[in-house]
Amino acid sequence: MLTIAAGLLMAAFTGCVKGDKGDAGPAGTNGTNGTNGNANVVASTATLTPANWGFNTSSVSYCNISDNDITADIVATGTVEVFFTNSSGSWAAMPYTFFSNPSYTLSYGYSLDNVLINLQYTDGSNNPPSSLELKIVAISSAQRKAHPATNWKNYNECMAALSAPAL
Repeated sequence: MLTIAAGLLMAAFTGCVKGDKGDAGPAGTNGTNGTNGNANVVASTATLTPANWGFNTSSVSYCNISDNDITADIVATGTVEVFFTNSSGSWAAMPYTFFSNPSYTLSYGYSLDNVLINLQYTDGSNNPPSSLELKIVAISSAQRKAHPATNWKNYNECMAALSAPAL
């Protein structure tokens, strides 16, 4: 009986004929800037000013950024990386601690359609920067698995691995 079932299964699969190759689909976009890029990675930019920040009672400044590129699939199986421009003009990954007087830490969390940026000073002050430029990169699980040696906390390495244009 098993031999008959295996034979029928083989006949069903060998009778298939591969069709013609279809046209290429549209290029993906990388978020809000509208630049063509990899369909499995989307990146957007945001510039925060003091007016964007809220404050809570635990001396944490915060800012919610709406980002439709953070889908349910990204939340469930992908990842989001947030980078900011530092004083040297390069991109640094969050979380990041500035050791100064007072020291402060930039960190983030994400959920469906949202990124939450947190800023906390060691002395309890609430003094957001005059301007903070961010790059938010949403990465699918397929891209992460395809590039297991990538340091996702390095912006240039992240973009190179994902073959996405720089914003």
